[in-house]
Amino acid sequence: MRSAGFDGAFLAWERLTRLRESPRAPLSNTPCRLWAILAIQCSPPPVRNFGLTAGFFLASPCKQARKPGVWFGMGGVLNAGVTLNWFRRNFAQELTYEQMSSLAAEIAPGSGGLVFFPAMMGERTPYLDAATRGMFLGATFAHTKAHFIRAIMEGVTFEMKSGIDILNGQYAQPEYIVAAGGAAKSPVWLQMQADIYAKTICVKQAEEQACMGAAIMAGIASGAYRDVREGCEAAVSKVLRFIEPIPKNADIYARLYDKVFRHQYDRNIELMRELAAFDG
Repeated sequence: MRSAGFDGAFLAWERLTRLRESPRAPLSNTPCRLWAILAIQCSPPPVRNFGLTAGFFLASPCKQARKPGVWFGMGGVLNAGVTLNWFRRNFAQELTYEQMSSLAAEIAPGSGGLVFFPAMMGERTPYLDAATRGMFLGATFAHTKAHFIRAIMEGVTFEMKSGIDILNGQYAQPEYIVAAGGAAKSPVWLQMQADIYAKTICVKQAEEQACMGAAIMAGIASGAYRDVREGCEAAVSKVLRFIEPIPKNADIYARLYDKVFRHQYDRNIELMRELAAFDG
């Protein structure tokens, strides 16, 4: 279920109350929801920008939530779980996603030097560029299917980190990040997120959080709930679990991101634009 493209906002609201009442409540008003949509509830950023910058809706007031002074910032990554779906559909049809996750877990962080740039169909956050194309960098004869699967997961997570870094710069550093969506079902991908973001990852025992958030908003509009807090009290699960970053892995990923991944767009975008002319 989607509502004018703002399912990320609905999901963020669905989580707001329970996160603050958890034993590990955020240090600031900045819990993040991420996976394909990056969303944050916050005070207004230093520079209020109501348009798109680097693929972000930087800030807009959350009037529908009836929470005065609370704003919503978001960005969208187009090439997240769909990239793993593409790989499975074309090269690993014999594998389930659970089996792919298990294979990825057998490979060490860094995928043996294989790096995936996931922007296969143009990208919003953080490039806002329709000409981007995906690529694998560093492939050797030593790399197996498992390496490619893990590299895809890592590349997508690096892309998300690029967006999270923008959010951190615009707003504030969260104590932890909330993961939702299909990737939250993969233990190896959750640990990868914690390691790459160097942040605790929070996962809630719930399905279709965006739909739940939309239902809560509908309840507020219809008068069934007075506000977000009452809606969350009635509808949202309290069950949370946390995944901590592994320092050794975080160090590996920090080097890979800083030395390789974050340079791929700038150093290759002209080649990508040349290749876009061959799209059939």
